[in-house]
Amino acid sequence: MGALITYELIKQSQTLSPKHVFISGLAAPRFNHISQDIHLLPDSLFIDEVKKLNGTPPEIFENNELMALFLPVLRSDFKIISEYSETSTEKKIKQNLNIFYGSDEGMKAESILAWREYTEGTIDSYEISGDHFFVNTNYSKICDLIKGAIFPYLY
Repeated sequence: MGALITYELIKQSQTLSPKHVFISGLAAPRFNHISQDIHLLPDSLFIDEVKKLNGTPPEIFENNELMALFLPVLRSDFKIISEYSETSTEKKIKQNLNIFYGSDEGMKAESILAWREYTEGTIDSYEISGDHFFVNTNYSKICDLIKGAIFPYLY
């Protein structure tokens, strides 16, 4: 969801213009990012779907007070993603993009390469070992890739 928000902020903003944008775990906007309305599922099924993403510590699910706090927030996140629709590429962003995605996310190359339709800049994509939360196990590699991408802007 963060990548969609970043893309929309840059696209709509008159003043926000980063030199480079990093996108993690997201196919191009025209692709359906959630195959079903997960946010409408009953609590137990919704929680099962969230668990499959492997990004929430088990202790959260075991704590009823935390679940009472996080469940509405998670549902809202999934609702936003499922209802998001972007098919127009008339207004492109200008930034170069680095796109990181997990090898186990099931993304097709065409859905990553389609980011070319949304920017006037260049695109570099990196498949990283892991699921949607690959950043948690590949921190050093990702930091090195980010440093390599921003280095030209420093000098």
